[in-house]
Formats: sequence, structure tokens, C-alpha cells
Amino acid sequence: MLTNLLSTTGKMVLAGLLISSNLLANPTNPTKPSSFDASVFVTKANKIRLAVEKKNTDPVSVTLRHVDQKNTVLFNQQMGRKQTKMALQLDVDTLDDGVYELEIRSSTGSIVKQVTLATPSVQATSNRTITMP
Repeated sequence: MLTNLLSTTGKMVLAGLLISSNLLANPTNPTKPSSFDASVFVTKANKIRLAVEKKNTDPVSVTLRHVDQKNTVLFNQQMGRKQTKMALQLDVDTLDDGVYELEIRSSTGSIVKQVTLATPSVQATSNRTITMP
């Protein structure tokens, strides 16, 4: 559903996204999942780029969910047993402002990063002209 969402302008991704798989869901006791490596970053065009490389045949899933009362899942893709690499680009411009969660999970662990979407407010400029005769 969400591999390439339709784009609108003006949305900014304000996120401290995962640069390498060293930052995990449990910051007090981080452990790297042994079955995959992943990297995630935000492009200048406000798209989330994700690459996953599996080290074994364990299935890996990628999920983007809106952190609301229902934890609504917006995107979910599974890597099959034989698939070793996956690259995705998620266009989040059409999503509402708010907090989202990107999770990459296997049977040996998961990487979870929080993504905050915010649209900057437009400041009105004065069009008034002042003259003195």
C-alpha cells in the first residue's frame, strides 16, 4: 500500500532515524539482531529510505505504524526465506502530522525507530505599503 505514497508538498520529517542497526528498541540494553543488518535515513525529498540485508533464512518484516490509540499499521512487508536483500522508499508526505513507528523485526530481535512528521507553519508577510506625502 505504501511503498510509494502520493506526494504532496510541505511535509517535513523530523526524525532521529536509524543510521545503522546499532540503535535498537531497548536503549538501556541494546542488542543487535543477529539475523539481519539494516539502515534507514531520510532524503532531502522527505522520503524514508530503508535497506535490509538478511544473514540467514529467518523471515524479516518491516512495519510502519501510526502511534495513536490503535497503533494503526500503514505499511507491512515481509522478506521471504529466500530473499536476502530488500530496499524500500517510503513517501510519507501524504501522512498526517504525528508520531509514527518504523519497526524491522525478525525472530532474533527488532529495530524500532520513532518518526515524527510535522508541517512547518507558514508565516504571513505584510503586504502593506506605507507612504508619506
